[in-house]
Amino acid sequence: MRVALFTTLVLLFVACTSQHEQELQVNLTRASAQITALDAQINATAVNLSTTENALVACTEKLESRAADLSDTQRQLAFEELQKAKFEHFYEQMIEQNIALNQSLQSCLRKGTPQTIGTGYRTIPYDDLMRNADVYTGSKVTYTGEIQQVGQRDDGTFVLRVDVTNKGYYWSDTIWVQYDGPRVLEKDLVTLSGTFDGLTTYRAVLGNDITIPKVTADAIVVTVKAADR
Repeated sequence: MRVALFTTLVLLFVACTSQHEQELQVNLTRASAQITALDAQINATAVNLSTTENALVACTEKLESRAADLSDTQRQLAFEELQKAKFEHFYEQMIEQNIALNQSLQSCLRKGTPQTIGTGYRTIPYDDLMRNADVYTGSKVTYTGEIQQVGQRDDGTFVLRVDVTNKGYYWSDTIWVQYDGPRVLEKDLVTLSGTFDGLTTYRAVLGNDITIPKVTADAIVVTVKAADR
């Protein structure tokens, strides 16, 4: 009886063990298949990553190339802007030089041309100029007088102070004269013609302000040189 029971138990154990081994084998087969599929997925993912990395490298190289091209373009534009600025500066300098040259040429031509007193000028009494400057501003005037002072500006024109009233032994009544022509000297006796521009004020040596008539001269003719007086 015991032997039969033991045999039955052994058979049952063997049967259970065999079934368990079969189930384990099935599970191992399934796991192996899953591992194989996972390896395939990993390999595919690695290939995709490699492809993506290559594409990223290619894109980076393109961006670097475009950045280099953009930098070259910017440098070229900056160079062209610099050249343009230099040309504009040179052109402006040439214009200024031409203007100065033309002014100098015109001044030389005026100074080389004999001065003559034209028609249509009149002598307005000095006292009337001082009292009614607004009335006579713009008038064409002519005066004979003695040059008391000669000053030359940087542009080559002259500023004169001329006394226009003969008192016998001396001259008085000073006018301020702006003049562009041949040089004149102090103590020359002259006849001038020009446009009355109103009154002007200047600072005297002693520091006081002096207001006198102002004339822009069209011509000045030396009637008696200072050396001949």
